[in-house]
Amino acid sequence: NKNIIILRPFSTYGGGQPENKFIPSVIKACRNGTELDLYAGNHDWTHIDDLVDAIFYFSSKTMSGEIINTATGVMTSNERVVEIVEGIVGKKIKVKKHDEIKSGDSSVWGADISKALLHGWKSKIKLEEGLERMING
Repeated sequence: NKNIIILRPFSTYGGGQPENKFIPSVIKACRNGTELDLYAGNHDWTHIDDLVDAIFYFSSKTMSGEIINTATGVMTSNERVVEIVEGIVGKKIKVKKHDEIKSGDSSVWGADISKALLHGWKSKIKLEEGLERMING
């Protein structure tokens, strides 16, 4: 009977993220003209500002024992992320494609956001906008 809410974020990205993470490594490869190891995969990319928004939003709610996915509800392939970054930066990335999934990853990281929507929360930042923020500050 305690007001405990578990927020489960999906593939959060944004400024200040370590360069060894996928999106920062894509941006770095594009800017520097270095080769990128591109593994198969699909993620529900959620901007850090949306996660912070969800934390504040749900901290004022009274719900006992709820588990809520904080995500966009839209999966995007790793290959598509590369295409978007290339479009923003205006340069092509040298890609070494791997058909397998990278160790520790999954082919599908999609979120069911129905509970978040039911409680009135929805992510606001589309992937293209979030990547633009990361790249152009």
